[in-house]
Amino acid sequence: MNYNKFFRPLIALSAGLLAGTAHSASFEGVGSIDDVQLGRNLIVVQEVIYALPNNTMLNGTPAILQLKPGYLIGFSGIEASPHSIIESIYLYPETVRAVEQGERP
Repeated sequence: MNYNKFFRPLIALSAGLLAGTAHSASFEGVGSIDDVQLGRNLIVVQEVIYALPNNTMLNGTPAILQLKPGYLIGFSGIEASPHSIIESIYLYPETVRAVEQGERP
């Protein structure tokens, strides 16, 4: 009996299923920034640490360079370890004005 005819389709099917599970899960969130750690490319939002790489842009500039504690942001990205990675970010302008004027949003 030729086992290759039997096992080749199973191997191909298994490889396809494993490749499908390799995709990272995505996430979305909204929250106030607690801390910005420029040197480590990390931000803390609602006590959760996220990676914010320099290639995540906001108005043509790395987003992390424009953020301050107190700003309200909307964001999305991919789940990762040790920190989920923010790939897209929206800055709520009214909280920027409030923080810049010394108010707590």
